[in-house]
Amino acid sequence: MSNQRLTPSNLHQWKISLFSLICLTGLVTGEQAWARPGYADTVKRWCSAAKRPAPVFKADECSTCHDLGNYESQTAYKKAFSAKNLDVFCPPERINQPPRLIIEPSGVQTVVAGQPLKIKVSAQDPEGHGVILTAKTLPEGSNFDPTTGSFSWVPPSSAIGSHSLVIMATDQPSDPATANSVEQTITLQVTDTAATNTPPTLTPLVTPQTVNVSEKVVIPVEAIDAETDTLVLSANQLPEGARFRFIGLEQGKWRGELTWQPTVNQANQRYTVSFVARETDTVPLLQASQNLELIVKAAMTDGKIRKIVLDQVNYRRGQLNLAGQIKFRQDKVDARGLEVTLTDGFGQHLGQVFVNRKGKWALKIPMDAAEAIPCTVQAEVNGIVSEPVPVKPLTHSCLDDLNTDHTDHDDHDEDEREDDHDDHREPSKSRD
Repeated sequence: MSNQRLTPSNLHQWKISLFSLICLTGLVTGEQAWARPGYADTVKRWCSAAKRPAPVFKADECSTCHDLGNYESQTAYKKAFSAKNLDVFCPPERINQPPRLIIEPSGVQTVVAGQPLKIKVSAQDPEGHGVILTAKTLPEGSNFDPTTGSFSWVPPSSAIGSHSLVIMATDQPSDPATANSVEQTITLQVTDTAATNTPPTLTPLVTPQTVNVSEKVVIPVEAIDAETDTLVLSANQLPEGARFRFIGLEQGKWRGELTWQPTVNQANQRYTVSFVARETDTVPLLQASQNLELIVKAAMTDGKIRKIVLDQVNYRRGQLNLAGQIKFRQDKVDARGLEVTLTDGFGQHLGQVFVNRKGKWALKIPMDAAEAIPCTVQAEVNGIVSEPVPVKPLTHSCLDDLNTDHTDHDDHDEDEREDDHDDHREPSKSRD
């Protein structure tokens, strides 16, 4: 070897040459290099410690778990490279996933002898590979087209009973060795007469139902089946804290019950629960359902309410604006869940609105000016009714009815507590 002086430039070239020699040695003596006892296990331990995918060891290449993109910085990458002498960086091999079979219609297929039965079969592959469909078992006289995935059969009377149709889907990846197959069994039930089974019937429930905060409610649910088939009852979309219990068959009816104790946080809320009665041993399985709307109100005795005040009653720009509050006999009353009902002077319903925690409420009712705008409005809560308050500005007909004048106008104060339309009215003069 010549006495050539080492410089930063030729030192770098020397490192590259040594690195190439190491890799070439590994490539030339591939099987022997990977056959060294413990070497593959050591690299796998590196991968496991660094939480990397396991390496793929082949005789003609050097492969490790490390990848430049998996390191936080170039420095960390170089340190790992130097410490473990990792000469090739590659991503983990992607594992081929099996296709998914789609059967339409799904479930047990029932057909009357002599009647045609058709089933559509298709498949989807996650990697987008082609898929080959095959039928492993076919009832006698039936036909399956693997190109279209169409199964057809007109079962004879001799075929009455249960049959199994097994469909298999196999994907076609570039490497045939990695191909995957999946299969599904379809039960075919051949009968001699048409089915006469009818869906079960749920006993109708009154809806909506109002429930009070902190009060425990129990709502029974019942169902019957004309053919006396076995049923199971269930409930969907239960509010938080509610429980449904399936009781079973009692006195010819299938029973269950919903138990719930609403919390204060659920006041002023509406919930819709769906009850389902489903057969368990028929073909096909039939079911029936019905919805129940539950409205949560605050449980409060009338004795806690002192009075109801209408703070705002006016009509502007095609909208009736109403606002007010509930006065209580004691402080710190949580009024959530109380509902205010608004009516006009003739008792006609105008609308309903829940109050907030402090008992205040506001309601805007769209109303065409051509409609009969009410002259007065009253608010009612738990049977307690407010004083009637005139709607401002008053129409001519309302002025006649209320015996007021045209000088009373809304001062636009939405927080006013008392209506002042008659505070400054001059005494009416008697007519001759």
